[in-house]
Amino acid sequence: MVRSILFVLFLALANISQAQLTYNPDPFSIVVATLEDNYSYTKEKLNFTVSTDTLYTIYWKMEFPNMKEKWEVQLCDLNLCYDFNARQSSPSLGMSNKMDKGTHSFEIGFYPRTVPGTGKAVLKLYGDNQFTKLIKEIDINLYAGTTSSKDVNINTVRVFPNPTTDYFQIANGSQVSKIVLYNVLGKEVKTFFHYNNANHDVSDLRKGIYMVRMLDAKNKVIKTVRLSKNVDGV
Repeated sequence: MVRSILFVLFLALANISQAQLTYNPDPFSIVVATLEDNYSYTKEKLNFTVSTDTLYTIYWKMEFPNMKEKWEVQLCDLNLCYDFNARQSSPSLGMSNKMDKGTHSFEIGFYPRTVPGTGKAVLKLYGDNQFTKLIKEIDINLYAGTTSSKDVNINTVRVFPNPTTDYFQIANGSQVSKIVLYNVLGKEVKTFFHYNNANHDVSDLRKGIYMVRMLDAKNKVIKTVRLSKNVDGV
């Protein structure tokens, strides 16, 4: 009976810990749209948010359950960028990733090396350097050789932060070339040309709801999402 109670308490504490450390975008995907040469790649940020005054000491492992031959993935954590297809972070205490309240970012690069296809890697976060206390497991969806916007999984294309105060970014937006912003009356208020990790400034806009229309290089609509701005611009 005592063992059962302790086990239930352990599960409850584990769920609370996971709720306090979240990540976005979710799902997380990396799309390399065109494979022009051996050096074609895309990098995306994986953002972690700690919602309480808790300090996490994080170590990680990578698994590659579905990877094409020659594909390479590179992970840059809070300390350094590791070799291609590195299996784990250094177990040294000095190389742990310290995450306190706020937002912290890893950057993950995908290098298909001209080999098209779809696949998956898995990032696992641990709370100890023995890799026994699993905190979070994150699927990394990989797409190589997508040549048109209709081939992109639009569910992975996201606008963040949302709500926002002064800027927004596009996650998994390698196919996005242009962004048009509309107010609730359907009037165009801003246009942006998009590139990876670009910050799109909306600090001058009034508080309210806007529609973000994302287009590809051929001016075809990939996706339209609603953006909430929660502070009036100057």
